[in-house]
Amino acid sequence: MEALRFFREMFGAAVGDGIKMTVWAPKEGRSKTLRYFEDVEPAAQYAESIKDTNVYFGLGLTKHELPDGKRPSALQICGIPGFWID
Repeated sequence: MEALRFFREMFGAAVGDGIKMTVWAPKEGRSKTLRYFEDVEPAAQYAESIKDTNVYFGLGLTKHELPDGKRPSALQICGIPGFWID
């Protein structure tokens, strides 16, 4: 399972104990299939289950789980694994 290996490399042990990562895929319209995970293994299983479409994950970790598939804002991010430039 490539997703599991990738998530383990990216997040290590940072996810868990109330710290969540997000995985989602676009749906028709503006809604998303966003889910929150406190463990990389179920996150990878979910990513693999929706791999017939574009799959996204959030680099920002959060303690907040927002309703209606909304992603956390910058003020709700409690950590970022690594450094990147977009």
